[in-house]
This record gives sequence, structure tokens and C-alpha cells, in this order.
Amino acid sequence: MGRHQKELEIYPLETLQPASGFYTSPIQEVNWKAMVDVDNECYHCPSAHPGLTDLYGRGYEEGPWVDGTHRIRGPFNQTPSRQELNQRYRVLVDQHPSPFSTLPQAWLYIGLFPSSVLVFYPESAGFYRSIPLNTTQSVMNGADYSYDNESESLEQARNVATKINDIVMKEDKHICALHYQATASKYWNHGYFGDSEKALREHHDTLRSLIPELEGNRI
Repeated sequence: MGRHQKELEIYPLETLQPASGFYTSPIQEVNWKAMVDVDNECYHCPSAHPGLTDLYGRGYEEGPWVDGTHRIRGPFNQTPSRQELNQRYRVLVDQHPSPFSTLPQAWLYIGLFPSSVLVFYPESAGFYRSIPLNTTQSVMNGADYSYDNESESLEQARNVATKINDIVMKEDKHICALHYQATASKYWNHGYFGDSEKALREHHDTLRSLIPELEGNRI
């Protein structure tokens, strides 16, 4: 995490406290790597996540895997959002007191190899991770955190952000199912990663280097 220190030091992380407890998703009928893949790129976002695209999709930043971490950042669009939920959220963010009013208006994701993600919002933080149960079933779990002495705008924005993320999770669940159905087909042998899938390729290359048995096997 050393390379992210400067970017994260502006967040008052020492004042974070659990907001809503630890959560675990229902069992997903997918291999865990299919769940991780959707976090390693966002070229699917315009077609799969219209809400996120309306919030930050036009300025999406994506970096490589370096020393076990992967950075993704979504600065809010410079143009006004069209969806009511995003409009309400951005109005609340504009009302945040100091020091939160000086934080970037962006959602920041730090991936931790192999399957965890730390998330930093203008009003809260959290994490989630994909957990394999076996080769065909997985769950996602995580937790959300609020800042101490949370103001009304911080609390309301955190709740609205949760609603936005709930929609995204349902969309990703559908994508993961389709993705895994394709790769689990007897007609599928292997795939090719394109230029827009650089982080996916790096993730899978690292997995294969650590676990040679992955090569040619559906695990």
C-alpha cells in the first residue's frame, strides 16, 4: 500500500468506525475469478452500469497491477448527472463540512491481490472481497465505515451511495453469471485479453505464476 500513501493521507481514516456491520452475499453460481474480473476493468460500464456512467463514467482512471495493488478512480463527471439518485447524491456531497468538503469528488478503489478491494468515498469508506467456496460457487463479503461525528449530509450521502452500489452489484451479478456460463461451456477453450483488459491479463498472469495448476484447468 506504500505507493498509495500520498493519495490516501488526505482522508481522515483514523476516525472511521463500523457503519452497518459485516455483510455476506448469497452464494453466487460462479467461479471467484469471474467476480474479480469485473473489478479489473470498466469498459463494460457504459453498457452494463448506466448509473455509474452517469456519475463518473466519463473520466474513469485505471492503472496496472503494481506490487500487489491495483488503482481505479472515478472522478465525478463535469456535466450534471441525469439520474435522480445521482443528482441527490451530488447535492449532498456539495454540502459536506470541512475537511470532507476538500476531499476529491471521486470514488477511489484500491485492489489488493488476489481478491479484495478497498473503497474510498467523499463521505465514507469500505471494503469487499470475493471468496471461493469451490470451483463453481463464490460469495462476496465486506463492510462499510462511517466517519466519527458524522454530519447529516455525510450520513445521507453514505446511504444514497449504498443504494447506488446495490444497483451496481445486481448488474455485476448478472454480468458474472453470463461470463462464467460462457467460460464453463464445453465449447470454450481459452480467451484472449485485449488492450482494454490489461489489468485482467496481469491479474491472471500473476495467478498462473503462483499457481501453475491454473494453466489449462478450470479452477
